[in-house]
Amino acid sequence: MKHKISRRHVLVAGSAALGSGVVSRLSRAQQAGEVKTPDSAFVYSLNTSTVRGQKLPLVTELEIAAKVGYQAVEPWVNEIADYQKKGGTLPDLRKRIADLGLTIEDAIGFAEWIVSRPSATWTWWCRSAASGSPRRPRGR
Repeated sequence: MKHKISRRHVLVAGSAALGSGVVSRLSRAQQAGEVKTPDSAFVYSLNTSTVRGQKLPLVTELEIAAKVGYQAVEPWVNEIADYQKKGGTLPDLRKRIADLGLTIEDAIGFAEWIVSRPSATWTWWCRSAASGSPRRPRGR
């Protein structure tokens, strides 16, 4: 008796074989410590604007984030620039971040060139972000 093999049968069997090989290899790699998998699909990250009103240096914000259990930080671009203006270097900052067990998920900044015609709100937002002002002035 002849069995006719369909395209669907080949795709299903091929996918199953490929999948089992990948899973087997990944499992061996994990056991050997070659692959790190996250404990969770979510990373808790501190957007440093939430503590901007305290006027802390970037390094202090990083230390606090690590101490309270954050896994990552989202600093503002102007905080990184201020760190550099005060003599800090990016390689040193990178080392500090790694030593604290943190990662940088994003760097936040607002630039006026993003919008073709900045509105009054957008202009205010850019200026307040650059100056560190946490609140919008009344009457606007």
